[in-house]
Amino acid sequence: MKKILIAYDGSKYANKALFKGSEIAEKFGSDLKILYVIDDTPYRKGLIEADAAFQKLKEAVLEKSQEILEKGLKNLENFSGKIDSAIEFGHPAHKIIDVAEKEEMDLIVMSNRGLGSFQKVMLGSVSHKVLSHSKVPVLIVK
Repeated sequence: MKKILIAYDGSKYANKALFKGSEIAEKFGSDLKILYVIDDTPYRKGLIEADAAFQKLKEAVLEKSQEILEKGLKNLENFSGKIDSAIEFGHPAHKIIDVAEKEEMDLIVMSNRGLGSFQKVMLGSVSHKVLSHSKVPVLIVK
């Protein structure tokens, strides 16, 4: 097992997945990729991507997402392997599967729940979709 993708949204559930994924990675000498997916569907309602209001909202959400991701990465300061991170816009389940397959990940680690707020990234339905449709093995951390 060389590469592990951890879907992360900053929630306490995602932090459990982060720790479990990093623990597995340490045991197998795997590299980590921490992925934060911004579900951009709500932001597109009534807004055109070229619209200044859309761009301003997108920038604000991206800035907040970067802060959340950086906090998560601080929890991995003692990790001995390579860590890569990314923020993607799109449907969370589709992006998680897409990144895992394109980057030839050996395992996806994610929580069964996520944030329920404005910046929500993962829902139970997202973990279910990833589990059901991914060609890459998935570990759901409760």
